[in-house]
Amino acid sequence: MILGSCMTLLILMVYFPILNTQNVSAIMAIMGLFLGFTQFQSGIQPVAFAEAFPTQVRYSGSALAYTGANLLVGGPMPMIAVWLMSQSGNSPWPLVSLCAVINLISLAMIVIGPETRGIDLNAVTEQTPADHNATAILSK
Repeated sequence: MILGSCMTLLILMVYFPILNTQNVSAIMAIMGLFLGFTQFQSGIQPVAFAEAFPTQVRYSGSALAYTGANLLVGGPMPMIAVWLMSQSGNSPWPLVSLCAVINLISLAMIVIGPETRGIDLNAVTEQTPADHNATAILSK
């Protein structure tokens, strides 16, 4: 995920400016790289999300994290992008900057996130009453 995030960040710096060149070959090449590394990250993302939660709330927790992030950031992004482009005289740099900031936040979370290699993902932990209430809330 770190490699995919770093490569996406690097490609991002040339992706939007290349779109303005109207060079079809360059646009197709950079789109292929950009989407390739985005999908590279997306392939491992469900596993990383699932491993971040205990067995009892794994599905609900990962679904809430994924859907919540898409709702908060992905949903309004087309409107924000259009507004940024209109405010900057169609310069891609404010949009590039915003995407870079989001990517850097994501990269920071990937780096500081716990390593889950070697844990038993099938283990069901002992629940306290507070944990049971949290499980019931997330499962709804």
